[in-house]
Amino acid sequence: MIHTDGRPTIANAPRPAPTAIASRPETPAPADKPDPVVLCERDNVQLRWLRGTDRVGVLVTEGNLVRWVEVDPANALDAFNHPYLYLPKEQ
Repeated sequence: MIHTDGRPTIANAPRPAPTAIASRPETPAPADKPDPVVLCERDNVQLRWLRGTDRVGVLVTEGNLVRWVEVDPANALDAFNHPYLYLPKEQ
């Protein structure tokens, strides 16, 4: 959709590409780190903050498979809403 003055609306504005910090897909969220805090949770997805750090990540469970990826804190909500865009591709 375009405004009457020709500017694009926020709905179709360009979005920056997701950035993820490299992580092994089979590595679960670090349980040995001090106090992982669940910030958001739905179905099989959790957004976690590692207390005492500026690190956040997304935990996705699929049956017995647990996948974890750290994300830039600026992308945390987007990663929670679209976790498969941030998880490394399976090989």
